[in-house]
Amino acid sequence: MLAGFHSVGLSADPILTVIQRAAAAGYDAIELNAETLSWTVPHVTPATPPEERAAIREAAALNGLVISAVGAHVAMVEDDAEARRKAIAFVDGCTDLAVDVGAPVVHILSGPAPAGVPEATAWKWFADAVVATSSHADSRGVSLAIEAIAGHLFHRIDD
Repeated sequence: MLAGFHSVGLSADPILTVIQRAAAAGYDAIELNAETLSWTVPHVTPATPPEERAAIREAAALNGLVISAVGAHVAMVEDDAEARRKAIAFVDGCTDLAVDVGAPVVHILSGPAPAGVPEATAWKWFADAVVATSSHADSRGVSLAIEAIAGHLFHRIDD
């Protein structure tokens, strides 16, 4: 088993500093945050340039860390079809980033069901998004995982 650190825990530091600090603290792995939160910006996104991706991969290797995953957290069940399309493109971009940095897993979440949308409709949107993003992940040799979040459509073990 590996002890891993999620980069959002040091959200104010540049990712190369986070990698060094996580290794110095004795962690074995690091998960890269690609989620924009109300209180911070992501360390990586699909727009992360190739040279930065290479630097992240090299820094992790030099510091003895495995890059365990990329957290591609965007709502996949937005009421707007264009927003859902952009969410799928974001996750697919994070999958490509995962390949470049050597992360074997990208994980997603559903997001909360939009108000006024029938639950069955929200589940169909999420299922469609999972099919699309897992197909891309499979084609790139990356595992796609779904994180259950309280208050989101997908939030129970039975989901």
